[in-house]
Amino acid sequence: MANYMQVVARTMDANVINICIEVVFTAVMAYLLSSFLGGSGVWTAYATAQAELSLFLVLRLLLSKDPARSGLESHMLLPKDFGIPEKDRLERSLHTTEEVVALSAEVVSFCKERGIRLKEANLIITI
Repeated sequence: MANYMQVVARTMDANVINICIEVVFTAVMAYLLSSFLGGSGVWTAYATAQAELSLFLVLRLLLSKDPARSGLESHMLLPKDFGIPEKDRLERSLHTTEEVVALSAEVVSFCKERGIRLKEANLIITI
């Protein structure tokens, strides 16, 4: 979850999660479990803290639904401007060789309009 938060540019959330799992949850669980289980409690503290933090994060995701989005995307904690705008996407489903040839020309003009060099456009065509 901390890695996911870093990817979606929520650095503070990622730092809080890392501090919680490495210090807070683990230390609290080690203290509590060692009182009941002795040394074995300390060994199980990290796994128990991981499970506890996972439940906490699932609860947070369920409660932090974005009303402007639908489906799974509403729970993903993504920034409003995350993703590629529609005008900068070129998505096609190809079924024939003729469609591939036509798309090649379309990709070159698409890239040229966006300032992408011809060499890079040719690499995109081969993918």
